[in-house]
Amino acid sequence: MRVEVATSGWSHSDWVGPFYPVRWRDEPERWFNHYARHFGAVELASPFDAWPAEWLLRTWIDQALNSGRAFRYHVVAPAATLHAPHAAETRAMLGRFDAEVLDPLAGEGLLGTTVLRLPASLTSDDEDIVAALIEALTERRLALELDHSSWQDHPIWTGPVTRVLTHPEQAAPEHANRVYARVAVRDQTAAWVERARDWATADRPVDLIVDPQDDGAGIVQAFALLQQLADRVDAPALTWTRQTQLTEPRP
Repeated sequence: MRVEVATSGWSHSDWVGPFYPVRWRDEPERWFNHYARHFGAVELASPFDAWPAEWLLRTWIDQALNSGRAFRYHVVAPAATLHAPHAAETRAMLGRFDAEVLDPLAGEGLLGTTVLRLPASLTSDDEDIVAALIEALTERRLALELDHSSWQDHPIWTGPVTRVLTHPEQAAPEHANRVYARVAVRDQTAAWVERARDWATADRPVDLIVDPQDDGAGIVQAFALLQQLADRVDAPALTWTRQTQLTEPRP
């Protein structure tokens, strides 16, 4: 199976120089196409904080369709849909988010995984709450951020429902049909490469999502993963010069 490397967001000003040409510093509208030349997916984290306006959703759709390649968005669901006081309200809000945001992306073939960032205080004793969230999004591929150890071997992880892994030593849910991992520490690249190879060999597709980090470190780590997993990813081979500028390989 393949491994796909992506980042959380693409509009990071500290990527100007290491990734985006310096002459584009004041032209962020050019950044997405450059990003999409090298990566086939991105995680949209901004909906967690604010419900995306219709014009913004249309921008996401149009830029992906015009990128000249197959592209997918992994979407982080809004916090407001996950912290409602009653299960019925939660299902209603998630249903609205599904209809207004996820369904238009899915209709254009652009929707990847829907990510639910849940409170760290949730334990397996709260499985009814989590089940209600999953029920509201039964048509979607889901990755849930549930940090408490009581969720490790819970039967909730099956088929299209997986757990967001945040450390390379974490075990992937045995019965989930894919792996979704968040890479946030730059000195763990080798460990993530080893685990991604193991998971892919076990016949499960793997999504490695690299957090932005500081001073452009996230994009550097993303390319390090691409290079070390070159036989498992569908991406052009790229190298870094000493000036940390990206260069295309010579023919």
